[in-house]
Amino acid sequence: MKQWFVISTKPKKEFQVEKIFLEAGFLIYNPKLKQDDRIIPFFPGYSFLEFEFPDQYKLVKYTRGVKSIVGAEGEPIPIGEEVIKAI
Repeated sequence: MKQWFVISTKPKKEFQVEKIFLEAGFLIYNPKLKQDDRIIPFFPGYSFLEFEFPDQYKLVKYTRGVKSIVGAEGEPIPIGEEVIKAI
């Protein structure tokens, strides 16, 4: 079953990671805001990604630009869809 997780990206790689996952058919949410004349990530260094754990864990973890999947004790912690909708 697919669930939402928080992924940590390498510095300044939020848009690159978003593009990679979108092209691979994943649902990714990278909230943005306009500051001056630039579009910047609302949560620099983080994005929300929907994937199946544990089946797609290694694929996500080792994607170029991904630093880690946020979790505890070596396992990612899923985020409820209501949290994604609230953001």
